Amino acid sequence: MTRTPELTAVLICPDRALAQEFSTTIADLKALNIVGEVKEYPPTALLDQRLSHLRPDLVLLDMASDREAGLRLIAHLCTAHPTLAVIGLHHTRDSETILLCLRAGVAEFLHGPFRLADAEQALHRLVRRKESDVRHQPPRGRLVAFVPAKGGSGATTVASHVAYYVRKLTDKKVLLADFDLTAGTICFLFKLSHSYSLLDAMRHSHQLDESLWGSLVADHAGMDILPAPEKPHTAPIEAYRVHECLEYARSYYDYVVVDLPSISEKVAGATLNEADEIYLVTSPALPSLFLARKTLALVEEMGLAKEKVRVLVNQLNKRDDLSLGDMEKIFRYPIFATFPSDASGVRRALTEGKPLADNTELGAACRRFAEGLTGGAKGPKRALGGFKGLFGERQLVAPAGKPVA
Repeated sequence: MTRTPELTAVLICPDRALAQEFSTTIADLKALNIVGEVKEYPPTALLDQRLSHLRPDLVLLDMASDREAGLRLIAHLCTAHPTLAVIGLHHTRDSETILLCLRAGVAEFLHGPFRLADAEQALHRLVRRKESDVRHQPPRGRLVAFVPAKGGSGATTVASHVAYYVRKLTDKKVLLADFDLTAGTICFLFKLSHSYSLLDAMRHSHQLDESLWGSLVADHAGMDILPAPEKPHTAPIEAYRVHECLEYARSYYDYVVVDLPSISEKVAGATLNEADEIYLVTSPALPSLFLARKTLALVEEMGLAKEKVRVLVNQLNKRDDLSLGDMEKIFRYPIFATFPSDASGVRRALTEGKPLADNTELGAACRRFAEGLTGGAKGPKRALGGFKGLFGERQLVAPAGKPVA
């Protein structure tokens, strides 16, 4: 038999005898690595958190201890984690349980007495299905998330204008989504009034299609905007609804730019797990820098890939006491890019309800950042430099892809 690539798994098995029997059988199976073990049927919220941290390829699920509890977990896994394969485990070949599991959505079923050859064949089938899914998977849009270290850091302003300039530079389909369910301000920035919001998209996440989506988003400056609800919404949003909403958006747009609330909000955590790039926006103020350090520590605890996370320093001006090197020492992370303080430009844009023009300091910085993000897809490429004429030799916008030294 040809060698199967290694797959990682989480084992959920309250029946310790079943766990021991299965683990002993697969001890020499190089193609499977159990990276986590849960000794009881967990609450779905706790399970989601564990899976987000470990990112396994599959779940091995005890169906002998409590069949109904197992079936409920299968239903949740198939909805909230549709790319995750589930393998049912049982002491015996229980035909009724096998049929119920297959109907619920398990990919494979293994029963005692366990045989190494059966496990190998099941893994080969999973790998073949996974490779086939990858080959037939349509292109997915790039998901870029902006999250503030502290309120007032200007993350919404940066996210909104980066999205605007990505659309202007590339002619690609761009979605700007306001995921702050309690204090979203993108509609305020652009003087938008819209009947529907992100909350409606979440409530109908399993029914999204082109017609419904078209009524949910508002068009502004060539990009689609999914607004936050007008009234603050404090009830929790299930992670699977966030996933379904983002998956639909990525199937429809080339770029999905998400403006997030604090990382401690559940909707932010669910989104960051899906993001291709995460931009943490801080101001040069000491409280913001301190919270940026705490946020970076939390990101690490969440198990997010470090290379996806980039720090942006916004509202920078030449009167700041701290140098960029000093700031990096505070939050122990490289600065990816910086944006200048431009109170007059922002105030004028708010008054007009229009995006910042690229002849303003911040507008020009956002354009350069978007050029780096997209590779400068339309028109002549412009050098990504700083405002040396205004700020001397101090560089205010780092070359995209390179941290400030």
